[in-house]
Amino acid sequence: LERANLFLPHINDAMSRAGIVTPLAVAAFLANVALESGQLSLLAEIWDPVKVPDQAQYETGRPRLGNTHQGDGYKYRGRGALQITGRGAYKAAGEVIGMDIEGNPDIVSSDPSSAMLTAAWYWMCGALRQPGQRCSGKSLTPYAEAGNFLAVVRGINFGNPEAKGTPNGM
Repeated sequence: LERANLFLPHINDAMSRAGIVTPLAVAAFLANVALESGQLSLLAEIWDPVKVPDQAQYETGRPRLGNTHQGDGYKYRGRGALQITGRGAYKAAGEVIGMDIEGNPDIVSSDPSSAMLTAAWYWMCGALRQPGQRCSGKSLTPYAEAGNFLAVVRGINFGNPEAKGTPNGM
């Protein structure tokens, strides 16, 4: 309860700024925040490319992430309430929320406000964002309001609500 109380004002602020206000959108946002962050207890991705071979590709093997230097995979690993991932996402989110999180990525996992503002940015802008874009202009809210929660989770896990794969935890 103490952790929830610490985050509550930041959750409310982030949802308000992102226009996440309808019951279905609020429920979908909060459910995904809880899932992706281990109920707000894991705000940084557990890094172990040996056990999770997919993480090795985060270095420079996934151009969409915007990781350009060796070490970027770890430096820009998933962080925050929705686990934004990749130098490109950190740069774009930072520009939109007005913080240099590309230069200080650890703040996304250490500061509740940053953790929630980056989650709100991803909800409003991150899904379907192309490399170099600050914002895709495509929110996950319409999917939530239509009751298409699978599309919401796909948008968060795959960056595309229309993806065909099976998201984490489903």
